[in-house]
Amino acid sequence: EESVEREGITVHRPEGEGLRVERIGDAELVVHGRGALRAVALSDMTNLDALDHMRTRLHKLGLNRALLRAGAKAGDTIHIGDFSFEYEED
Repeated sequence: EESVEREGITVHRPEGEGLRVERIGDAELVVHGRGALRAVALSDMTNLDALDHMRTRLHKLGLNRALLRAGAKAGDTIHIGDFSFEYEED
């Protein structure tokens, strides 16, 4: 049999916009995901309106559900990029 060499096409697909939460210690979790990192990076942490917008954006991305699935408890430290906060249950 003759071997026919074909040129293939490589398709590169970007990662999904979802979130992933990783536990890195007993009371620390890190949030991964382009949308969450972007929401934090583009927010002015000294402006209350900007913080509220960031919180709304993170909620729409599903951060609360992802943290609950990862087992976040009140008092855990959550890291998103350079931003960290203490988790409080709703």
